[in-house]
Amino acid sequence: MKNEKKRSTYIGTIQTTIMNKLLYFFLCFIITLSSFSQENLVDSLILKTMKSANIPGIAIAKIDSAKVSWERYHGIADFNTKSPINKKSIFLISSVSKTITSAALMKLHGDRLLNLDDDINDYLDFSVRNPNHPDEKITFRQLLRHRSSIKDNYQYLMPFWTTNSGDSDIELKQFLKNYLTSDGKNYNSNFDKNRPNDYFNYSNVGFALIGLLIEEISGMPFNKYCEEKIFGELEMKNSKWFLKNLDINNVARQYEFDKSKEEYNLVGYSGFPDYPAGQLRTTLKDYTNFLITWMNYGKWKGKEVFNPFSIYELTPSDFMLGIGFHTWFLYNPSKEEIVYSHYGSDKGSFAFTAYNAWTKKGVVVFINSSVEKDKSKFIYDLINILYNNY
Repeated sequence: MKNEKKRSTYIGTIQTTIMNKLLYFFLCFIITLSSFSQENLVDSLILKTMKSANIPGIAIAKIDSAKVSWERYHGIADFNTKSPINKKSIFLISSVSKTITSAALMKLHGDRLLNLDDDINDYLDFSVRNPNHPDEKITFRQLLRHRSSIKDNYQYLMPFWTTNSGDSDIELKQFLKNYLTSDGKNYNSNFDKNRPNDYFNYSNVGFALIGLLIEEISGMPFNKYCEEKIFGELEMKNSKWFLKNLDINNVARQYEFDKSKEEYNLVGYSGFPDYPAGQLRTTLKDYTNFLITWMNYGKWKGKEVFNPFSIYELTPSDFMLGIGFHTWFLYNPSKEEIVYSHYGSDKGSFAFTAYNAWTKKGVVVFINSSVEKDKSKFIYDLINILYNNY
């Protein structure tokens, strides 16, 4: 009788163990299937958007808790060679470049080499003043907030922005002296009638001037300062301001979609004399390294690359609506959430980045083509869905 009881107990234990293992494997299967289905859904959404918005290639990453939770690469980098978009693909990120330019300035700020409310003329060997308000100083803060009263003269600048002939041969300092000083050959209607600080007017030339100020304060060319003090520290090995410094085989070609022919036209490579405002080329991984560091208040792999107080001054986590922001803008991925963001677009490129300073959640999107205005809704719908749900 005792043996029968022991035998029954033993068999029961084995059955329970088997059932537990079966349940464990079943749950693992369900989780794997769910994960697989979710990945398929993400890819399906991206591919559908690419078709709707006439996009040749895209790289997109989602960040959760300051870590990349997933990344995707779809489409073509070069139709001539049939090269696909992949982890090595280097994109022009247009005005999203300004997030790096402002970070470089704030690195100097963190080293106590400037105050944001300083007169920029204290750091230049030529004078920059609005001729309509010659007694009003222009400050670093005003440049960051697009309130310097320096405006973009589209008649002069647009040919540079649309030619797509690669790196400009105009030196940054000479370009700015000719544009901003009264005896410069390109000095013409380059300032607002409004006083500095009174009015928001998005200014690419203002950010080019930030690049020159970084040169003057650091004693290094702007591009070299970024390479040494930011890209080198953050393992951004494929990030450069000039096309000539990159492996051209990895640079995603820039395209525009021809509606009449239903095909993509190669438009060349962008290059501008005001390059700190929008000429950075980088990979998805490189830029997410930067964004994660910014989310973590300047720390990358335990090392402080940016002063946390400088990051907080530029992008405070307790921001209030109505305040003028420095470089970054506000974006609503949902009715319940407001995040920092920046968008960039040029002939043959589109880029977008956004992040929540509290939750350390974000998204980065790079595209190697122009996105028509009537098609941009598809992109932002995709961004919102992926940011909120996956």
